[in-house]
Amino acid sequence: MANFKDSPHYAVNDEYMTRKSAWEDIFPYIPDRFKNGNTVVWEPFFGNGQSAKYLREMGFKVYSKNEDFFKVTKEKLDSKKIGLVITNMPFSHKQKVFERLKELGIPFVLLLPTTTIHTLYFKKAFGDDKAIQLIFPYKKRQYDKMGLAPGEKQNDNCSFYSLYICWKVGMKKNIIFF
Repeated sequence: MANFKDSPHYAVNDEYMTRKSAWEDIFPYIPDRFKNGNTVVWEPFFGNGQSAKYLREMGFKVYSKNEDFFKVTKEKLDSKKIGLVITNMPFSHKQKVFERLKELGIPFVLLLPTTTIHTLYFKKAFGDDKAIQLIFPYKKRQYDKMGLAPGEKQNDNCSFYSLYICWKVGMKKNIIFF
């Protein structure tokens, strides 16, 4: 997506939702202390609400509202006892989201394009941070486009590979390939 944003022929569209399989695939790697209602997971990018639903179905206690991620206060998150963020954010806001999450200090699992780890802003924010862990799926993640026209089908030919960037999660390994 990043290589299209500067092209006059393509519009940036962040309205793509994560499929349940993308969350199910990483479930075994998330430490037990975050599972089975042991902590509240924040899914801050509500979208169509499906990611929060999928995470609940997997046994997570989830807080997810259709609210502005950048305006939710630390006090509100503390009152909800948020212990982990799991999300697929709008890719066009990656840098600002990283800055905000690091400022909040909440552990996270973010689904992003693999090219994210090559950006200068990522290297500046997390380059020497020993709390960063990465999960690389062997196959491409597929995303569901919101607002399809009647009869329009999902495109299962994603043009990029994705990874999960984890911070302060404490998985057993720093780099996982599956």
